[in-house]
Amino acid sequence: MSDAAAMASSDEEGVPAGSTSGRQRVQRDYSDARLERVAAYTTTTMRLKPDKWTKMMACDDLRRIVVEWQHGHSRVLVMTLSPGGDLCPWLRSIRHCAYFVRCNTSDGPLTASNFAESVLYGDFPVHSKIETMSLLFDDVLQPLLEQAQSQWPAIVRKDMQARIKEVRNTLTEIKGKTNNRTILSLLVSPTIVEEVFAHVSQGHLRPALDPKFRNLLEEMFINWTTQMHDIVLEHSECQPLGSANQSPGHQPKYITLVSLPAQEIGFWTNRKLNLQNIYEQLRESTHKTLAQILERIESVYYEPYATAFRKLVAAWLEAQDVSLWLQPLLRQTAAFNSVQFSNGHDLVAPLVHIVHLVWSNARYYRSTQRMSVQLRCICDMLVHRAAEGLELQLLY
Repeated sequence: MSDAAAMASSDEEGVPAGSTSGRQRVQRDYSDARLERVAAYTTTTMRLKPDKWTKMMACDDLRRIVVEWQHGHSRVLVMTLSPGGDLCPWLRSIRHCAYFVRCNTSDGPLTASNFAESVLYGDFPVHSKIETMSLLFDDVLQPLLEQAQSQWPAIVRKDMQARIKEVRNTLTEIKGKTNNRTILSLLVSPTIVEEVFAHVSQGHLRPALDPKFRNLLEEMFINWTTQMHDIVLEHSECQPLGSANQSPGHQPKYITLVSLPAQEIGFWTNRKLNLQNIYEQLRESTHKTLAQILERIESVYYEPYATAFRKLVAAWLEAQDVSLWLQPLLRQTAAFNSVQFSNGHDLVAPLVHIVHLVWSNARYYRSTQRMSVQLRCICDMLVHRAAEGLELQLLY
């Protein structure tokens, strides 16, 4: 009998490790009430089949780790997947995982009745390093720092609040860029914004005219106006499929290169979502309050911001209409790409008909420049499919 099996057989039910009944429990040491809860939560949150758990527990080395945690020899148990897709306890390279932490190993043995009170468990869906860092900062580090601030001097507390704001904004900007979303960062704490607006709403403009606050406020709106201006000017251009990509230094700033219809449609879908994301940020209470403060102090940066906001809304409505009318084209091109090129001649006429409908009804897309991009993408798709499905030597 292995060490892990011996430990499992001598559990809280008082079965001796060397007895016959103990040997019988070895076959079901991972089916008792305690481990059933661990197995059920792990397989559910990680979306695994139950046989993954059974396969793991059949390995003596892996079972030993689980049983040692069960008997209090270690506090933390982390269940994750190996590169091969097998369930493993506590690997150094953690991706999506489920964790089980014993609150206090000195409280006695872990039983089915005290499991809920003795074990803290949850899942940790790690999608990327920046999301992991953001999660840790928002849910762990920031609450701990805010709780400890009551014991610090006022000057230290103020500096820590500024540092927390800076880190949060940096993480938010990076996360937005990794998700292809524009994040409008706040340079002023929402608490300070509320305090200043309370004075401004009563007609006292002195707090809003404070040089430090005003500089941060105007710097923030300059950044927002520039970001909105850049997003509104973005447009797509067709690049022949297979041609060498332009280097970032030579590619125009506001141009997104596309080669296939799906890429052109994806550009408009992403544009719609990004513009909607910016609009929703600007309609939040803190952002609206900041805009009202900027207007009340008669800043020269309010009018450019208001103009950029109106253009943003117009661009968002335009992207909504374009992406709506291009969706049928996406389905039609997907249907064409799902069959052999030699069998796709019946799908060409419906494809051309969809293009005609887009030209007739999509009022924002009905321009020579935009339709030429789509038509060139469709031609590139046809040429690419022909090159894949036909022997060019037999054509010439």
